[in-house]
Amino acid sequence: MKDWGPESCMGDLFLSFAPFFKMYTQYVGNHDRAIEYVTKSDDNEKFQTFLGRCLSDPRNNGQNLQSYLIMPIQRIPRYKLLLETLIHNTEESHSDHQNLMKALKLVSEVATHINAEMHRQHSRPMYSALI
Repeated sequence: MKDWGPESCMGDLFLSFAPFFKMYTQYVGNHDRAIEYVTKSDDNEKFQTFLGRCLSDPRNNGQNLQSYLIMPIQRIPRYKLLLETLIHNTEESHSDHQNLMKALKLVSEVATHINAEMHRQHSRPMYSALI
């Protein structure tokens, strides 16, 4: 980062990693199940003791397991906001502008894909309850 300057680029980094962001879809699809498991484990004394030790560890800054489990879900929207901000603050003549635009398009597509999967996952239990 010490060599970062006005001609530095980030768009190419996002372009190389954006195709892998779809893997978040599976994580998002299982997030509710994971939270349900953590909630249902209230009667598991060993697990609760472990969670208590983790919560009291200063490295966790008082964050519980649920707050860590939500972080990957929040990551893609944050990338999208970051790219929008970078584009807003990058001159069109800058060598990175086109890559930033392409990266925003890819990240937006991933966000849309994840949202569609979330809606599909959330509608499935309702549908099965109707049968």
